[in-house]
Amino acid sequence: QTVAKQVERFSALYQVNDVKANMATAIGRYPEDTYYGGNPWFLTTLAFAEFEYRKGLSGDMVTHLEQGDRYMERIRHHMDSQGHMAEQMDRWSGYMVSAVDLSWNYAAFITALDARDHLKQMIDSRKLRNQIRNKN
Repeated sequence: QTVAKQVERFSALYQVNDVKANMATAIGRYPEDTYYGGNPWFLTTLAFAEFEYRKGLSGDMVTHLEQGDRYMERIRHHMDSQGHMAEQMDRWSGYMVSAVDLSWNYAAFITALDARDHLKQMIDSRKLRNQIRNKN
């Protein structure tokens, strides 16, 4: 419920969330943040992706995989063509602002991908078990 409330708040707060409906909401540190204009952060958006992937391990796997992927699509949309990530995305344009190549972002990207890989393996394993069961 906390995540849903945060998504609701940030969705309305940042104009950049109005672009490309197939992407998940860009997430900031907290709604009242004013640092560098109070923008969404790559780090927090990646944390929401990882949350969805991890939640999928105990829930509807495919739904959470898809939701996590929507957050990753948001991240990829705001990276530059070489995969660089600044600290934040401008709340109106989505262009990168603040600290350049924040290393914490890359660590968060890796842990989100690791959580995704784990969830995907579980989904594939479940599909394989079901196929074997159906053949017998």
